[in-house]
Amino acid sequence: MRLFSRIFFIAALIIGFVYTFFYGREKYTFYGDAVGYYSYLPSLFIYDNLGKVDSIPTNMQIPPDVEWAMKYQREAGLKSESGHIINQYTCGMAILEWPFFMMAHASAKMLGQPVNAYSWPYDYAIKLSSFVYLLLGFFFTYRILRRKVSSPIALITLALLLLGSNLFWFSFEQAGMSHIPLFFLYAAFIWFTLKIHDAWKQGSNISWLHFIALGLSSGMMVLIRPSDIVLLLIFPLYGLMNRQTLQQKWKWIQQSWKGVLLAAFCAFVLWIPQLWYWKTFTGHWFFDSYKGQSFEWSFKHYLDGLFGGGNGWLMYSPLMILSLLGLLFREKLKNWIPGIPIIFVLYTFIIYSWWCYFYINGFGSRPMIHMYALLAIPLSLVIEWLLLKETG
Repeated sequence: MRLFSRIFFIAALIIGFVYTFFYGREKYTFYGDAVGYYSYLPSLFIYDNLGKVDSIPTNMQIPPDVEWAMKYQREAGLKSESGHIINQYTCGMAILEWPFFMMAHASAKMLGQPVNAYSWPYDYAIKLSSFVYLLLGFFFTYRILRRKVSSPIALITLALLLLGSNLFWFSFEQAGMSHIPLFFLYAAFIWFTLKIHDAWKQGSNISWLHFIALGLSSGMMVLIRPSDIVLLLIFPLYGLMNRQTLQQKWKWIQQSWKGVLLAAFCAFVLWIPQLWYWKTFTGHWFFDSYKGQSFEWSFKHYLDGLFGGGNGWLMYSPLMILSLLGLLFREKLKNWIPGIPIIFVLYTFIIYSWWCYFYINGFGSRPMIHMYALLAIPLSLVIEWLLLKETG
């Protein structure tokens, strides 16, 4: 089983590489949401046009897709009262892509490629960023799963998650979107939540680094996608089973206020560049950059979002039905019930209340990818049960 699981997991990654070589390699990254997330970087480091991203010199060999995006911004983009074109997207993804951008920037100069932020070294760098954040997400998810299942089961779960869900598409085909980094960030947030709770239960000192990591991962998640703030409920909900555990948890949070405050401060620090951007170019510390797009706050499209043929989550990722069935393993999910069901219902209610509840592309509801580190836990229990039943 151990050898098989390792081979299966490695084979899943190889399949991703083969797919990228034959299909994803020529898929250009900078279009749609991805170019919006990324555009802070060329504006800051090349064009000095943060308040007017459509203004780019005509001699920079800009690809047609990017030129179209700039033209769209000029004609239909959101403008502030001072006349600045405002980026609809927050800067969180740009912060995560920055190391890869700088690597591409240096490579473009050395290789004699256009240093325009959109030539092939930059394109490949963003593709690489998606793969790196996928591996980081797997690293933390594996450690989370190992607390419940054996190493072979954890590896098989990760391989199936990659091959049997829309995680594959955004890892190897549509790079530059926010979903893979958010999968990693939530996995990290869950892991450090567990480490902090472990120290609390053992009566040992909680490392300040764990609170810092908790704050940075949560702050970046909410910066990239503010509606994902509901996913942070796993911290207060973890381990809650009755009124007694609720009282114990509340008492502990009050006693650990310094660590909680440190985590909140670290989360706030990540928001400073965004607040500065809004204040500088709109005159307001907070700005609604999604004007004309809103939530309907109803269950009107809930079933369509989950099961609908128009990009429904479970219609295109039926593997995740096993994850929901895994919630029946209540005894083995000690500390996770009722946290996982509560977060699942709240999160899906939010994402399917969005005006664009079908999320256009990606083979099933792409925001669900953010939850996969959490949903992998009940999924692994079902896989363990199926394998033990087969071998038993």
